[in-house]
Amino acid sequence: MITLHPFSRIFASIFGGFIGSGSMASLFVLNQYIYDNPNNFVTEFLLIFMIFIGSLIANLFTGLFLRMVYVEKYQRMSDALLHTFVLNLFIFLLFFPVYSANIFPIISLGMAHIILSTMATNIIYELFAGEGSYIITGIYASFMTGIILLFTSLLLQDSNFMSVFGFILLPFAWGVMTCSNICIEFLYTLYFTKYKSAILDPKKHFLSF
Repeated sequence: MITLHPFSRIFASIFGGFIGSGSMASLFVLNQYIYDNPNNFVTEFLLIFMIFIGSLIANLFTGLFLRMVYVEKYQRMSDALLHTFVLNLFIFLLFFPVYSANIFPIISLGMAHIILSTMATNIIYELFAGEGSYIITGIYASFMTGIILLFTSLLLQDSNFMSVFGFILLPFAWGVMTCSNICIEFLYTLYFTKYKSAILDPKKHFLSF
């Protein structure tokens, strides 16, 4: 069985993210075409819905593409996709009251929403589609990347680049998330190969260069 180069995993994740961003952009244009008043309740609801749909589509398509390029690892993707849908719906319902309270700008909450859903989805893919020690490395990578992305979004709160970053956040987040997965898997593989110490009790190594 042939394992494709790890860069294919990164490209698959970025491509899935771009599909989600494209969906968000399409809904945004449609929203602006129908409603011109930014304070309109329907407009705000559509913006919230746009963030949910965009992140959900990106997360589902990324899972499908990862399955296509790395079938040896992601063998339970159908289960993972079902849990991804349920968890993303739960995150949306969790954020909806905060959106409605108008305490924080929608774009700031939207970025936090996207980062949290990406991190949670990646954890699901590692739990349900992965196996062995790389479940642990995937969870580490998810949390570390999620924290870095949240910190980056906070730094951009008052930046003119914030709106642009919000639209490219899905491919960026998934690209960085997958790259982190690969790097941590690679470092752990080097450690295991050199010291023969199965600190995470691996049963199978998935990374192939």
